[in-house]
Order: sequence, then structure tokens, then C-alpha cells
Amino acid sequence: MGEAQFSSRLNESDALLWSIESDPCLRSTIVAILLLDRCPDWERLRERLSFACGQVPRLRQKVVVAPLRVGVPSWQFDEHFDLDY
Repeated sequence: MGEAQFSSRLNESDALLWSIESDPCLRSTIVAILLLDRCPDWERLRERLSFACGQVPRLRQKVVVAPLRVGVPSWQFDEHFDLDY
């Protein structure tokens, strides 16, 4: 299976949500709690995350704001991406 293809440019709704993040009143906070019945197999989890990152490049990218905030933010590969971080 090949890598999924995504645009490097944020779409309009993502760009809007990205821009309103700076205002605490407009920010949308999401919390997720995962309750496990046992300690995970960390090596297996890491292998699965590594596989997912290989299949979905977006997981290795970060949002980069255009210089002087002129233009739409874009997704770029994070050269410092470290799955173990």
C-alpha cells in the first residue's frame, strides 16, 4: 500500500481553526483519557506507530506559518521528528 496523499496547504477550515487558536476564548480544547486494563507492550506500540507514520506522512509534519503571516499556513515535514520523543 502506498503513502496517502495530502495537500501541503491547510484547507480553509483548518486555516481558520489554526488562526483562532491564539485567542483563549475561541480555542477548542479536547481531552482524551484512555483507561487500560494492563500496561501496554511498549515495543509493539512503537512498531505500530512507526508503521502508521510511514503510511500517513501527515503524522510526521507540522504547520508552518507563512512569513509575515501573509498567505495560508502549510504543512511541512518536521526535520526533527522523533517518534521516541
